[in-house]
Amino acid sequence: ALVALCVRFGGRTVIATAFLASILVIVGKPLLSDPSYSFAGLSFNRGLSIAEIWLVAGVILRRLQLEAYIETRESAMQANQTALADIIREALSSDNPFEERIRRTAELSAAAMKCDLSAVLKIGEDSKTIRAVDVWDKVTERHFTISDMLSNRARAYRHRMESEFVFHTDDILQSPVESRLDVLRFLGVRAVLVADTLVDQPELGAIAFAFKKPHRWTAPEIAFARSVAHLVALLFSACRNAETLATLEQVGEGIYTEDTNGVVRYANRAARALA
Repeated sequence: ALVALCVRFGGRTVIATAFLASILVIVGKPLLSDPSYSFAGLSFNRGLSIAEIWLVAGVILRRLQLEAYIETRESAMQANQTALADIIREALSSDNPFEERIRRTAELSAAAMKCDLSAVLKIGEDSKTIRAVDVWDKVTERHFTISDMLSNRARAYRHRMESEFVFHTDDILQSPVESRLDVLRFLGVRAVLVADTLVDQPELGAIAFAFKKPHRWTAPEIAFARSVAHLVALLFSACRNAETLATLEQVGEGIYTEDTNGVVRYANRAARALA
């Protein structure tokens, strides 16, 4: 009961109380025991008492660990949700230039992930190359770009990306499927996570996070990366749609679209002039 009452004071207090209670059982039992009991019987009773104490302590410690895990997980999820809302507000719903929105996406997602580097990637038109549109070094607080890279064609990497749309390795030096070691070593990267929405879809974006030390990626981190990848894809898609509309505004022919009810939903400048 004394051990159970110490649960509010943390794991160290529980262990100290259990240790103290065990000592009291060992020391106190011979002083208070009935002389009619044999030494073997007394030893057996003391053993059961000590086992009961540490069984209760173990259950309490497990409960404390579970509570700490749930609290940490909920805190991480709350931070990730806040970061996603910030990305939507400052990248998708903003009128800032496209380059600025890309940079803010890299900054906000890296801050939520608490990683060293983040990169917004773009799949080339041939689906064989990857361009780093922006790389954000959170430690030095600087944006930069690197040379285009060939996409990873390793079978294990391709299978995981096609089935899960995410690939991660806790240490690139121990990963058998990471084919861009030269680039990652140049950046000082040891752990990397890449998330995409549609594998090898030209002109769509992806997101990558990296640590400069080995790092064990958690389920909340992977889920957050997937969510950011969706937002990055929407950002690139919106930019491409805006470029298409801008091009349509410049053509001389009148172009308009109608819905199934015959209501005009879009008309370019030439079509509006004719109307």
